[in-house]
Amino acid sequence: MAIGICLSHKIADAATLTTFIKTWAATASGIGDESVVVPLFNAVSMMPLKDISIAPPAVEIKQHKSLTKRFVFHSSKIAALKAKVTTNSVSAEVEHPTKVETLAALIWKCAMKASRANLGISTRPSALYQNVNIRSRVLPPVPNESIGNFVGSFIARTSEAETELHGLVAELRKGILQFCKNAKRVPLFEDISVILQPQIEAIGLLCRDDVDFYACTSWCRFQVYEAADFGWGKPMWVTSANPTCKNMVVFLDTKDGDGIECLVRLTEEDMKVFECDQELLAYASLNPSVFKTG
Repeated sequence: MAIGICLSHKIADAATLTTFIKTWAATASGIGDESVVVPLFNAVSMMPLKDISIAPPAVEIKQHKSLTKRFVFHSSKIAALKAKVTTNSVSAEVEHPTKVETLAALIWKCAMKASRANLGISTRPSALYQNVNIRSRVLPPVPNESIGNFVGSFIARTSEAETELHGLVAELRKGILQFCKNAKRVPLFEDISVILQPQIEAIGLLCRDDVDFYACTSWCRFQVYEAADFGWGKPMWVTSANPTCKNMVVFLDTKDGDGIECLVRLTEEDMKVFECDQELLAYASLNPSVFKTG
């Protein structure tokens, strides 16, 4: 049996989806009321409605024929990749890279190589747009059970020539640290530009032909497998629908919680090169059986 859920990102995010599933599953399986997560519909009280004067740029997003491929990174491979980043880095900022930072940097690097190979060039500016759960990062903090779309973002950039893995991890770390600093500067209900500005900037980058632009979102650490126990144990496999646009990456935990499953969507031309990249395949398995992903 398969259960599918569809929601609008205008009103909900991955954390909200997890809260909904956890409450639904606990109620359906007959667990006592004390174990049921209580959703909090308190967003308006924390962030009152206001007129937002920042207008998005008038741009046309080009359509491309794209493919989505699934890659799985097992825990031992992730540990080896993190060790490689730490060994080669001279920056204290990446002494302890996270799993998502490490894998995002690897996919970013390999996607850039594919794009440049198809264009027949060796250098090209690039940017990676990363979504962020803002609940614990804003003033005042928002409870994890709050229902809404509490998503911010930052944009990491790299120079035309920079493709070293540890350098890309450092840029991602720099981006999240700067975002957190800005988010705690003033209460969110007083200045929402820290949330809106990167999103508006991303729309402009998405439409440029002279920049490789990628977008990344992570569902890791939301414990979706534990949430979706309707009384029969953990589900065999939890995944997301295909990303909706080119150059998009989605990360999800594997069933054992130690590995990461990644959905990568690139143009057809870039995917042909990307899926054969030996640096990528040294750490990732291309579309393994869901019965063997942990």
